[in-house]
Amino acid sequence: IVVIKDSAGTDVTSKYTVKPVSGKVTVNKFAMTVTAASATKDYDGKTFADSDIKKATLSGSANGSHKVHVTLQVQKNGSKVSSPTEVGTYDNVITNVSVKDSSQSDADVTANYDITVKNGTLTIKTASTGIALTVTAKSGTWTYDGTAHTLNGNDAYTVSGLVNGDKITKV
Repeated sequence: IVVIKDSAGTDVTSKYTVKPVSGKVTVNKFAMTVTAASATKDYDGKTFADSDIKKATLSGSANGSHKVHVTLQVQKNGSKVSSPTEVGTYDNVITNVSVKDSSQSDADVTANYDITVKNGTLTIKTASTGIALTVTAKSGTWTYDGTAHTLNGNDAYTVSGLVNGDKITKV
């Protein structure tokens, strides 16, 4: 209801014809960026610590009662890898982002956000520090007898520095 008053405060609404006109309000989505963790480590035969890879950073959240849920998956060439331990590069992929409003019984409010995701990279490098692999050839002495002598198999060398039960199969 519209009330019109003159400068003295007297209601003069009856002197006017009031015609309501609807307006249009546009509510834009709130921009949010979710970035998966990236990490690098030297080969040690073990997977990344969960605290290094199972996290993501968030830029932007419109409401303190909105909680962001992120699902991550480690992949290599598009296929899921459950425990990356081998030297190489892996993708830390954000597979799902949802936003729940805890003030409304965890109502899904994801549609109110324009979400950009940035995947992370996980790299396991060839051991450069901490693990030194040493292969030492054994020495031998023979008296010349016209035939060739060689040391073969495990008698030919000693190894130190392997981790996680790794073994040398060929030197």
